Amino acid sequence: MSGGLTYREMTEADAGRVCTLIGQAFGMPGESCDRWVRFAGLDRFRVVHRVGEEPSGCLLIADIGQHFGGRAVSMEGVAGVAVAPEARGKGIGAHMMRAMLLDMHRRGVALSTLYPATQVLYRRVGYEQAGFANVMRLNASTIGATREDRSAEIRPVREEDWPRIVSAYREAYAEMNGTLERRTYIWDRVRNWRGEKTDCFVIDDGGRIEGFVAVLMRADAADPSGRKEVFCTAVHGFTARGARRVLAFLNDYSSMGTDVVFYCGPANPLLLLLPEQRWHRQAFGEVWMTRIVDVEKALVQRGYPAGLSGTVAFDVADDLIEENNGVFTLEVSGGVGRVKRGAAGATRAIGVHVRDLVPMYSGLHSPTIMARLGRATGPASALALAGAMFAAGTPAMEEHF
Repeated sequence: MSGGLTYREMTEADAGRVCTLIGQAFGMPGESCDRWVRFAGLDRFRVVHRVGEEPSGCLLIADIGQHFGGRAVSMEGVAGVAVAPEARGKGIGAHMMRAMLLDMHRRGVALSTLYPATQVLYRRVGYEQAGFANVMRLNASTIGATREDRSAEIRPVREEDWPRIVSAYREAYAEMNGTLERRTYIWDRVRNWRGEKTDCFVIDDGGRIEGFVAVLMRADAADPSGRKEVFCTAVHGFTARGARRVLAFLNDYSSMGTDVVFYCGPANPLLLLLPEQRWHRQAFGEVWMTRIVDVEKALVQRGYPAGLSGTVAFDVADDLIEENNGVFTLEVSGGVGRVKRGAAGATRAIGVHVRDLVPMYSGLHSPTIMARLGRATGPASALALAGAMFAAGTPAMEEHF
């Protein structure tokens, strides 16, 4: 049973036990686990335990931020959720997640996002599918590049470049629903992937950052000749010229590289520039899940279509966070949302559980489709208006955390 558990921050004394739990859950070798835990930071981990006992569960919380509707929404990512094998099936994981979400709400966080090992546990505490993340593979020799594509200079990143790279990324990717704001934790992973330092390159046109790529050469198990796959922790073209130069740069790895591998969404703009669709393939795809931790903050912080004006109300039910229950009336104009508690005049509300509000909010599924699935109720006009407010392309992340 999960009663009597204490949820708290990890300490140095917990490090060995946390590495054991993560190793048992994910099959990660002890040395790799310790390196990851310390790289992420002990202060990011939480543990649960009974008085006088060692931790039976752990998780990592990362302050990341996530873009929806062109604006960054406060979001904390969750990773490394692990429960001791002998303690599984006793509600410890759910208890740990509930304690974490209540703490997030107290701290004013709007959203929480994670990659689920199993959806059952996370749906139980209010998470739902919100978007996609794919691992894409391109044969390096078939990317195709011309002399013109190589005309822009590309060079190794210097330390003073990073603020401009971060700024260019935010400007280019804020319009893509689901992309991360990339605070310190994610940028650290771009530069140092699971203990391996990446080689980072930038296309800098007199101070304007046009492209950025971070690569690792690693063994390709499918190629006995010793050639390597080119793994990219980030690959971005911020302008048309920058995008073509990034692809040409990756094409130039073909002498010793087999596949170029990177995370992306199903509608990554770089894929549009490839000469043939058949030359790239999705090697692995999964959905990520989001939990709306604070309904009002989530609705206010995200952006909306600039040319759209209207009012819609949501009658939300939340089994865990009491403050999320009730009617939230959203008024949108000029790309900004304003929220009032309670119904506004004759506005009829869309009835929805906080879990089922997630696919609407992220743009994964329209409110009309959610109503057809029996996951929302409301007049057709309100459902259609809410769908127009939340629409902004296929939600996707371009990194794994």
